[in-house]
Amino acid sequence: MGFGTIIANSIVVIMASIIIGIFAFVFISMITTINASVSEATKQLEYTASFNLLISGVIYNETTNSLYINITNKGAKSIVFGIGYEILIDYTDTQGNRNIELKTFGQWTLSAVYVGDRVSRIGSGLSIEFIPGTTVEVKLNPSRPMMLNSTIIVVLISPSGCSSEYIAEVR
Repeated sequence: MGFGTIIANSIVVIMASIIIGIFAFVFISMITTINASVSEATKQLEYTASFNLLISGVIYNETTNSLYINITNKGAKSIVFGIGYEILIDYTDTQGNRNIELKTFGQWTLSAVYVGDRVSRIGSGLSIEFIPGTTVEVKLNPSRPMMLNSTIIVVLISPSGCSSEYIAEVR
């Protein structure tokens, strides 16, 4: 073998090493990204599985056009409830038109907390620690008066996107 052949083989080996290094870097980067994604998805799934806020009742007061929604924490953990939560209502107004409204905190307020047989009234605009077994009463005002004896769908949406749904008849 001549000197030129040795140089050519050396260049091929160096290029092959660089290409293998690039492939190794890309492979390790992909594995790291997949691992991070799986970890985040696992955390989200754990949170979603532990989301235990259930809408347990809905009452409409046609005189004041107020909707009262009872929400119960059926989970094992306390959560901060208020800011970041949204409530979607789907109802028929007195004109027979369907209305879908998304109410953010401030457009709905906490009005009472039920712990056992005790009731505590809450000032508007406050978030609370929502302990397990507790029921809160949320008050909101639909944009239009609701038609009695029609169906209402209420959806509670958490800041992370978890939801609880309830279907009732407006009475």
